[in-house]
Amino acid sequence: MKKAIFLCAVWMTGAATMALPVSAKPHTPKVGSSERTALMNSLRRVLGTGKHKPIITPSHLRVEKGWAYISGGFNYSDGAPLEEEFSEGSGSNFSALLRLEKGKWKVKRRLYHGDVVAPDFMRDFPAAPRAIFLEN
Repeated sequence: MKKAIFLCAVWMTGAATMALPVSAKPHTPKVGSSERTALMNSLRRVLGTGKHKPIITPSHLRVEKGWAYISGGFNYSDGAPLEEEFSEGSGSNFSALLRLEKGKWKVKRRLYHGDVVAPDFMRDFPAAPRAIFLEN
């Protein structure tokens, strides 16, 4: 009986480990990968007002343990000018923190700015791994 319980526990641990799609160390998803596509699609839904499709140009993208930090710029695929909220001050620069929840990437916060805002994210989201905010 003890052996059966032990084997069941080992099997359940292995199954749980295989089901986790999160990386234990920080990485940058390759262009075209399903992970990067899912991140960018989540971010596109919140950039701008939704009238135009944003083309995201990340200058920093790191993922670890179900968290992602992205900063960079964006323009619109149809060449439309940026909305008024972006055309003054911050321009098209942004930073965003995303979390993998129930298999989908969710934008927890995004900011438009001229500077990197990682310290604000680290303060407000202490569970996010610090390594995702560091340069590659």
